[in-house]
Amino acid sequence: MKQAVIALVREVLSMARLLVRKLIGLGPCVVLGVLVVSYAQGQAGNEGKTKVTGAELKEWASKDAVYAGINHGNGCAWMVVAFRDGTREQYWNCPVVGSGIFKGTGRVVGDKLCTKYDKIAAGHEQCWELYRVGRNHFEGWRDGRFQLDYYKLK
Repeated sequence: MKQAVIALVREVLSMARLLVRKLIGLGPCVVLGVLVVSYAQGQAGNEGKTKVTGAELKEWASKDAVYAGINHGNGCAWMVVAFRDGTREQYWNCPVVGSGIFKGTGRVVGDKLCTKYDKIAAGHEQCWELYRVGRNHFEGWRDGRFQLDYYKLK
């Protein structure tokens, strides 16, 4: 099962890279505009958004899942394969440093999704509040700040 999910993720990541290349081909102004609009939507605050509860997060964690998004702090696009045993693999592509794969873990603490990767945040756990802004679109907030657009793919 893990191999099939990993193969799917690699295929989707390949398509995401192609999309990023096409966006870059449109010019930096278009890419910047997309990022600014997305960031501005998050800056509006949490009013009118539904916070994802701990119960929902635990339901997500009980199944294998795939998530993707963009980190507005560093501009990195990422995709996570989260396994029901709590392990995770993050495939990432960043504008300056390239791409790679990190292995880590995830758990639910209260109403937060907490993740820990060996090479992210010096291996320290980071906890995120997620707010629903669309059917499968979420915002990730940490320390009271919007940082991630988060999409639940599977």
